[in-house]
Amino acid sequence: LAPDDFNAAADVFLFDRNQNRLTLISATPAGRSGNGASLAGGFDPESGRVSFLSRASNLVPGDGNARWDLFAHELSTGQTTLVSPLGDGATSMSPVSEPRISPDGRHVVFRSRDARLGSQGVFVDFNLFRYDVAGQSSICLSTNLPEGLPGNWTLHDFASSPDARYVVLTASVVPAR
Repeated sequence: LAPDDFNAAADVFLFDRNQNRLTLISATPAGRSGNGASLAGGFDPESGRVSFLSRASNLVPGDGNARWDLFAHELSTGQTTLVSPLGDGATSMSPVSEPRISPDGRHVVFRSRDARLGSQGVFVDFNLFRYDVAGQSSICLSTNLPEGLPGNWTLHDFASSPDARYVVLTASVVPAR
């Protein structure tokens, strides 16, 4: 679809229908397609940010984990930022999924198995995290749920308010035996 797309994998594009222009979003700093598949996540036209998932390891420097990572792309500058880093700058060794970008573009809420992204949540598999794009930090949103719930809880789906103060969860439990 784009002249710099040579990776034979899925990529994320932005199509401007008014200007009939297609832009490769999941691109390397040199503007070429990444070395792995990418999937669209979210778009906020007011902030001009696109969030997406990618297995490519060459979209930003230092991403060498060969896992699905979460990225935010700033349309005004063309800069792509790794949204699922650890506090020490290392990348998560666990895949992330289901990114949701806030209307102001400041926060991205997503699921991950990596407890190193923030305090450990109550779910046995994926937990819910919020990345602050401006502050470049992640917190676990599923830590303040009631403690001592019996069984093993699994997070299935979620929705959140723009600031992630309120989170609607679909969860199930396998009773403890």
